[in-house]
Amino acid sequence: MEAPLESKAKKGVILLVDDEETIIEVCTQMLQRLGYHVRQAIDGQQAIDIFEKEKDVIDIVLLDMRMPGMNGATVYNRLIQIQPNVKVILFSGFFENQHIQKILQNENVDLIQKPVRLKQMSQKLENMLG
Repeated sequence: MEAPLESKAKKGVILLVDDEETIIEVCTQMLQRLGYHVRQAIDGQQAIDIFEKEKDVIDIVLLDMRMPGMNGATVYNRLIQIQPNVKVILFSGFFENQHIQKILQNENVDLIQKPVRLKQMSQKLENMLG
């Protein structure tokens, strides 16, 4: 029953940032099934490095908020310094986090609660990318 999602998906490039390899693998498969090209980053610094080099081709960043070292809020702040209108979908299991609430005030930001489902991801991406 999920085949129609594939035909509706818009192609684009997604930067997927998460410190858990399993989530990277599962989400990459979901995104590819939806027709997107995926760049992967396993931590915040790698995400920033990739984004600096490929900001002109990356359509949206899927960003885990809870990572060791550089958390998602810090990464987000660096991304908007590089490109102020960057589109970001935050991954989190916690809506009450004050960092998340502040970031969500930006019109180019949305939130997906973990665990992520294919239909939910497809809808969020379509809404963000128009």
